[in-house]
Amino acid sequence: MEIKVLPANHEAVGRAPMEVNFDPDFSTALIAEDEEGLAARVFITLVPVMEHPWIRPDLRNSTLAGRMHRRIVALVESFNLSALSAFPKSDYHRRLLKRLGYKKTQETVWEIDI
Repeated sequence: MEIKVLPANHEAVGRAPMEVNFDPDFSTALIAEDEEGLAARVFITLVPVMEHPWIRPDLRNSTLAGRMHRRIVALVESFNLSALSAFPKSDYHRRLLKRLGYKKTQETVWEIDI
């Protein structure tokens, strides 16, 4: 069985997932093929994640967080992506994200150290 790395929109990959935040331009496919054709497929996708937001304490009640966030959203939209994730690590970050309109999702993040 041969395993190949291909662009996510390569015809050999088959139909890409129809998910809101899936963009083949930011993804790579790993496929396995045997004599019967496609045997397995997985996508490695770059997902925009906002990390380590910080605002100087004397500016935390200002409009700076909202202004910066609008610029971040515009940047993500310029990549033709439709969602932005964040992984808050403190109550301060959770409150900030909630104030900016983020919602906790149903997904659980699993990771492996490489």
